[in-house]
Amino acid sequence: MAALQALRRPLLRRSGLRHSALLAAYDQKAKAEGFLPDPCQTRALQRLEKLREALVEGKRNQSETPRGLYMYGGVGTGKTMMLDLFHQQLSKAGISCQRQHF
Repeated sequence: MAALQALRRPLLRRSGLRHSALLAAYDQKAKAEGFLPDPCQTRALQRLEKLREALVEGKRNQSETPRGLYMYGGVGTGKTMMLDLFHQQLSKAGISCQRQHF
């Protein structure tokens, strides 16, 4: 387990992500399920975090709705997992949203 943590830390530092609610949920899931953070996933999470922040800020200020994000990629690349985490974090922030998968 210590070896996994040692490998995980440098990757998250290199990704440039600050520790956000979404990243914390991802990190917790990685630790619980024993997988290493993926650089492509951390870049996608960075974009999802910006969108989450814009949605939370928009709710507070009743400002313009932020532009969405289209995710694509091969089977098994973590798209569903990341969107599940995103949806969970939006719900925790009090944002009413509907989760659809297709």
